[in-house]
Amino acid sequence: MKPPGSSPPAPRKAAIHWKACDVSDVEEVDRFVQWLIDDLSPVFDVLVNNAGGTGSVEPEATTSEAAAYAQHILSANLIGVYLMVHALRPHVPGPGGRIVNISSIAAFRGGGTCTRRPRRVWSD
Repeated sequence: MKPPGSSPPAPRKAAIHWKACDVSDVEEVDRFVQWLIDDLSPVFDVLVNNAGGTGSVEPEATTSEAAAYAQHILSANLIGVYLMVHALRPHVPGPGGRIVNISSIAAFRGGGTCTRRPRRVWSD
């Protein structure tokens, strides 16, 4: 318990740092991690993976166009998460450090175009 009349503790200084990174690009991930280590800290308490995207491919698209679309979506939504975890895991201490992966609600409800569009096209 604090003695009466004592002043409250000084507030901790907090800062948020951000930098854009295409998590589907291995070289960008490596540059991003090097920036974090060199400019901020070699140890991180939390990694939050919140990258991703969506889009669609038209039913008339060629197989090659559909494959390119699938590669693009999977690179951001799946491979990018893996690359960031792989690159930063050694810098997130244990116990206590956390890696948080955020996904779209569409992963649970099937409402994204990645699931809705093929289902509709394949069902017609």
